[in-house]
Amino acid sequence: EIGTGPYYAVVGTPYCYSTCGGLDINENFNVLMTDGKTPINNLYAVGTDSMGVLFSEKKPYVTFGGAAQGWAFTSGYLAGGIIAERILGN
Repeated sequence: EIGTGPYYAVVGTPYCYSTCGGLDINENFNVLMTDGKTPINNLYAVGTDSMGVLFSEKKPYVTFGGAAQGWAFTSGYLAGGIIAERILGN
């Protein structure tokens, strides 16, 4: 038995629309300076703008491909929560 909702669905079509690369971020989605360590205050990146973190053993993210659409949804959701906590002072 699945139980009662609410349930949400997203209709998507898989296709190649970008390259995997982009800005380095930390675990809070802050864009990092060129030293790869120092976060830029109040600058966040999600989705394919931050996919440079996905395919490196030095980054705190998965190391497999096929993740662009899932990463866009997930990173946007997670970063939104982090930003909301920061604004609310939590």
